[in-house]
Amino acid sequence: MKVVLFALNSSYIHTNLAVRCLQDVLRKNNIESVIVEKNLKDPHNNVLYELYNHKADMYGFSAYIWNINELLNFASELKSLLPNCVIFFGGPEISFENKDFFDAHNYVDYIICGEGESVIADFCMSTSNYNKIIHSSQYTDFTSPNIFYSNFNIPRNIVYYESSRGCPFNCAYCISSTTHGIRSKSVETVISDLQKFENCNIIKFIDRTFNYDIERAKKIWRELQKDIYDKKYHFEICLNLLDDECFELFSPKFQFEIGIQSTNPETLKAINRKPDNLENLKRLKCMDNIHIHADLIVGLPFETYEIFKKSFNDVFGHCDVLQIGFLKLLKGTEIRKNAAKYNYVYSQTAPYTVLANDFLTYDEIYKLQKFETVLNRFYNSKKFSHIIDYLTPKFESPFAFFEGLTEHLPDVSNLSQIKAYELFYSYAATFNIDWDVLKSYFEFDFLLNETSQCPRIFASNQSGNEYRFAFNTEHVYLIDRKNHLYYLKSTV
Repeated sequence: MKVVLFALNSSYIHTNLAVRCLQDVLRKNNIESVIVEKNLKDPHNNVLYELYNHKADMYGFSAYIWNINELLNFASELKSLLPNCVIFFGGPEISFENKDFFDAHNYVDYIICGEGESVIADFCMSTSNYNKIIHSSQYTDFTSPNIFYSNFNIPRNIVYYESSRGCPFNCAYCISSTTHGIRSKSVETVISDLQKFENCNIIKFIDRTFNYDIERAKKIWRELQKDIYDKKYHFEICLNLLDDECFELFSPKFQFEIGIQSTNPETLKAINRKPDNLENLKRLKCMDNIHIHADLIVGLPFETYEIFKKSFNDVFGHCDVLQIGFLKLLKGTEIRKNAAKYNYVYSQTAPYTVLANDFLTYDEIYKLQKFETVLNRFYNSKKFSHIIDYLTPKFESPFAFFEGLTEHLPDVSNLSQIKAYELFYSYAATFNIDWDVLKSYFEFDFLLNETSQCPRIFASNQSGNEYRFAFNTEHVYLIDRKNHLYYLKSTV
C-alpha cells in the first residue's frame, strides 16, 4: 500500500506541519507514504502530474480555507485519472461537513474530522471498517518528543513547531473555540526538540496562546536566552498574561504575534474576549528590540467604521506590523452559527469573508480593503518608515493619514516602487510641511531600501536642497540648510 499526503501551501516559504504529523504515524506502522508539498503558485498541470505519477492507493488532502477550492479541483481530476484510488480529506476546513458534502463532491471518498493521527494508520489499513465521515479522538501521543523535520534538508525561512494544542479562550470567530482543554509538551521536551532544528531562520510556534501557562512560558523563554539557540522564535501571546518577570526574559531572538482584534469593549464582549492590556503592548514596543505583529479584525459585531478608526489609532505605533484582517465566518464557529443576529452578509465560498453587517456597509468594507492594501504597501513593508514617522504626527490621527493616502492613490498593486514613492511624495507635498525636510526623508528612505536611481522629484541633486546626513556608530541624523538636526531612527 502506498499513501500520498498532499499539502498545498499559500506560499513557497511555508511548510505544512499536519502532513508531517500524519506521515510520522504511518511510518511507525510500516505504511509506505510520501509527501507532495506544493504552493498555490505552482503550475496546475505540474502538480496534478506529480500526484498522478505516484499511482498511489490512497491520497490524503490537507484542507484549509485558502486552498479548499484548488484541492477539490485536484481531487476531481485525480479521481478521473485514477478511479480506483481512495481520496480522503482532513483539516479544519473540512471538519464540519456533513453527508451532503459527498453529493456535491462524489470523487471524495472519506472525510477525517479532528486529529487525524489517532486514526490514520488503522484507516489506511482497513478503510472498509469506516463510515464516509470519520470523527477521530484526541491523539494521545501528541506530547511525545518530535519535531517532524528530521529529513528537512532544504533551507527555508520558516518551520513550524507545536508545543501545545487547544486554547484557554473561547473567541466566537475562532475555530479553536470548538474544542476544549489544552494539552502541552513538557518544558524539557520542548527544549530538547528546539535543539534539533536545522536549516531554518525562524521557528514559528503555532500554539494558539503560547503563554497560557505563564510559568511554563517563562521557563522556555529563560532557556532560549542561551547562545546555543541561534534562531528567531515566533510566539502568539496574550498581553494580559504577561508579568514583570516576562519583560526581563524577552530577547531580540523573539517575535510576538498579538491578536488585539478590537479595542471596543462592546465588540470584545460580543466575541467572548476581554480587553487587552495595551500598556503591556506599549511596554514591549518601548523595548525596541522585539518584532511585534499586532492584528485587528474588520467586521466584528458593534464595530462601525468610526469605532474601527479608534481601534486602529489605539494600536498604531505600538507594533512593527499592524495587520488588518477581514472577518472570516468559519464553519463551526459561534459567529457563523449566529450570523443572522447581526445580519451578516458573507461570501458563501471559502474563505467566507464578511461583506456587510448591521455595523458596516459593503461600501465601508471595500474602502477598508483598499486602506489595508495601502497600509501593507507603505507601512508594513518598512520601505517608507522614516517618512511615515515624520508625517503621521502632523495629522489628526494615524488613521486619517492613511485614509487620505488611500484616497489619493490609484490601485497600489499595479504601482512600481518608484511610482509609489513619487505618488506618496505628491500626497505629502500637498500639506504645509517643510519641503527640504520632506524631500530629505523621502530620499533617505529610498536610498536605504532601493537599488535604482532616486526619482528626480525629490533627489537632492535635482531639488537644490542644502542638507547633509550626519552619522555615528548607531544613528543617522539629517541636518537641513538652517542647521536644524533631525534624528533618523537607528539602522543597525
